[in-house]
Order: sequence, then C-alpha cells, then structure tokens
Amino acid sequence: METLETGLVEARQSFSIELEKLRDALKRSEDRYDASEKRALLEIDRERMAAAKAQKELAQVRQMNADLVERQRKEYASFQRELGDVRQNLGAAEGGLVKMRELVDLQTTRLEAMHEQLAHRAAEAALLRREVEHRDERIKAVEQLLQETTQAAGARGSSVTPKGRKRKASSEGLATSASVVRSVRRPRE
Repeated sequence: METLETGLVEARQSFSIELEKLRDALKRSEDRYDASEKRALLEIDRERMAAAKAQKELAQVRQMNADLVERQRKEYASFQRELGDVRQNLGAAEGGLVKMRELVDLQTTRLEAMHEQLAHRAAEAALLRREVEHRDERIKAVEQLLQETTQAAGARGSSVTPKGRKRKASSEGLATSASVVRSVRRPRE
C-alpha cells in the first residue's frame, strides 16, 4: 500500500506539476490573447480613424470638385455671353467696315472725277493763258502800229500837204487801227 500511496503521491506531484505547467501555458496564452486583442483593437481603431479621415477627405474632394464644376459652368456661361457680345460687335464692326469701304470707294471715285476736272480746268487755264498772251502780243503789236501810224500821220501833217488829204490819211490810219483792234478782241475759235 505504501507503493500505492507513493505512486499516488508521485502521481499527484506529477499531476500538480503538469497542472502548474498547463496553468502557466494557459496564462501565457491568455496574455498573448489579451495582447493580440489589444493590438487588433488598436489596429481596428487606427483603421476606423483612417477610414473616417479618408471619408472626410473624399467629402472635401467631392465638394471641391462640385465647386470647381459649378465655377467652370459659370465661367463657361460667362464666356459664351462674352463670345456672343464679341460676335455681335464684330458683326457691327464688319457692317461699319463695309459701309466705310463703300464710302471710301465713293469718295475715291469723286476724287478721281475732281482730279480729272482739275486737270481739264488746268488745261483750259493753260490754253486761256496762251490765248491771253497771244492777244497781249497782238494788242502790243496793234498799239505799236497805232503809235507808228499816229507818228506817221503827225509827220505827214507837218509836211506840206493839203489839209483835206491830211485828214483823210488820219481817218484811214484810224480805220486801219480800229479793224486791227477788232480782230484782236475777237475770240479765237
């Protein structure tokens, strides 16, 4: 019996040692589990915070995108209005340009006609000047002839000739002078 008791004591001791080992292993497992659980909770918390941050950033990006789209839509509408105004102004300017070109063409035509008239008048003036110069020369010639005739008549009057004859010569000289003056005053044809 003693062997039995010894065997029982040994079995109890061995069981106690095994139990103690199992308790230590269980405690280590629980500690590892607790540590793993804490790590997992921390990681879940970090992921939750990262997800919340990402959601917030996504909301901000969506809002910025919506604002940008709205701003671009307004700018596009504004540019369309400005483009319409510019096109309208361009159309008006082109219409004005066409009118100005027509006016310039008309003025150019008038100016050319005036140049032609001026050239024609200048030619007429030159002809008239030549005619006046020619008449002046003829008048001078007539005056000189008249002077010579008068001097000749005066010289004849001092010579011994009958008075009737003297008068006749004077009236002949005057008639000749008058016909020369009439021919000078008559316009050239």
